[in-house]
Amino acid sequence: MTRTLKNRDAATSLISVMRKVDWAKHHLDLLDDELKKFASASPYITSAWNDYESDEHVITLDTKQIPDEMGLILGDFVSCLRGSLDHLATSLAILGDDKSKRASFPVIGIRNHSSWRNFTASVGGISAEAVAVIDSFQPYHSGDLYKNTELWKLHRLWNIDKHRRIPIHSTKATMNVRCPPDVPFRVGLTGRVGFVRVALKDKNRVHLQGEAIGTVQFGEDEEAVVPYQELSGIYLFVRKQLIPAFKDFFIEPTNDQPESASDK
Repeated sequence: MTRTLKNRDAATSLISVMRKVDWAKHHLDLLDDELKKFASASPYITSAWNDYESDEHVITLDTKQIPDEMGLILGDFVSCLRGSLDHLATSLAILGDDKSKRASFPVIGIRNHSSWRNFTASVGGISAEAVAVIDSFQPYHSGDLYKNTELWKLHRLWNIDKHRRIPIHSTKATMNVRCPPDVPFRVGLTGRVGFVRVALKDKNRVHLQGEAIGTVQFGEDEEAVVPYQELSGIYLFVRKQLIPAFKDFFIEPTNDQPESASDK
């Protein structure tokens, strides 16, 4: 069995889709490298002072601000990955001999009259069969949990990046207090600054350290907050699940010879 291209123009466009996805991975790897550098380069600031009113020594630990450039790198990743879906929609439209190049990949979280009107306008020129596949991936199928889907998170981060730099929402870290068992101490948190308080007489016996950065989150509460650890899952969803679901629209088998192992 051999496989033939249904439409060479569309196939060329499909190649550009995968190049866009590959470039998204390039930015994701770059972001991973930058975060590792940040975490390994003393990402904490410590200070100490005496509170004579309470007769206590205070040690504080603050997380350094993650560089804004990381939000820019994330924006490049999001733009490439989300853009690959619009490239895919254009390729599907070319298959239907629609040369307008106005097709785009819609994403709707709640299906209503307005969102469905936008959906149908976006997929104009795409075959009904391909539109059905596009619809099958829509976040609205998850009901009230649509905001938890990979496609929705990608889409909302993309909306943020179109208008402003994606903010680094928060960082979470763990404090490690080292002191002898006979030394009482109090710990707390003011904003993102952790502190430990001990009696002045014990100030040289207590130390406060920060452990590895626990969580870095990107986005905004009202739109999307995505932990860094979920970005890889979003990428794999697009590359391994969504785009492959459309391959049969571009390549078709012909039964003129036995299928080789390389064709499987």
